[in-house]
Amino acid sequence: MNAYLGMSLYLIFASLANAAFVVRAVLDCRGKAINKPAAVVLLSVALSELVWVLPCAVQCTIILIAGKGGDWYPGNNGVGCDVMGLYSTFASVSGMLTAVSAAWLTKCMCIDSLPEVARVIGFTVATFVAAILISTLPLMGVGDYRFYEGFCYLDWYNVAQNVVLVTVVVAAFLSTFSFLLGAALKGWPRAEVLLMAVTFTSAWVLWLPASPIGLSGVAFPKGYMIAGGILGHSQALVNPFVYGIRWRNHVIGRGADVVASKTEGAAAC
Repeated sequence: MNAYLGMSLYLIFASLANAAFVVRAVLDCRGKAINKPAAVVLLSVALSELVWVLPCAVQCTIILIAGKGGDWYPGNNGVGCDVMGLYSTFASVSGMLTAVSAAWLTKCMCIDSLPEVARVIGFTVATFVAAILISTLPLMGVGDYRFYEGFCYLDWYNVAQNVVLVTVVVAAFLSTFSFLLGAALKGWPRAEVLLMAVTFTSAWVLWLPASPIGLSGVAFPKGYMIAGGILGHSQALVNPFVYGIRWRNHVIGRGADVVASKTEGAAAC
């Protein structure tokens, strides 16, 4: 149970960091920030992480106290697996898609224009709706959540779930890197572009080969899924730094340098 003690402490600390991230993003949205579209994206990134890390902190703490014999331990394939599978899938899908939003907005700002706030809100709502639909596939009768090396997630061995997941992952990778490349070519600080690219890749790269492995029906290599879980867990502290501090400083604090008219922004982006 020492592993759960360490995980609980980490998740509690990460929950506090992401709660602060959410609060700051809300203040940006409600305040006089010049770059309102970026404030909306920041809030969506922050919420995507908090809705994973906070319930995971609660569940891990319950397991630490009650032990692995309780209903909340995901390895028992009961309510604990269903709940963890639901929020972990929701957070990963929304996390990928909100990163796409950040990359898209970065490219837009490189040409001194921004999309309308309503357009960004619309994409954000669509992101969360898609995440809800995908994460609830097992609840709608499409396969089940599956217990891997310590956590529950969608089942890569279920063809329908696999195809949906890999479609989202591939689309997110192609979109994110296309937008980031465009931003780099248009003069956005290369170090920031590289940081965003590395952050995104480190979080989701193992989900790319997970699809053919699952479709082939062979067992995942030992340690593969826990490595993916660790990389995903790391985003709980990485994102508040990369997006909540560094990206925010470029898009909120120096918004006046990159914001043009909303009309131009809507046409360009």
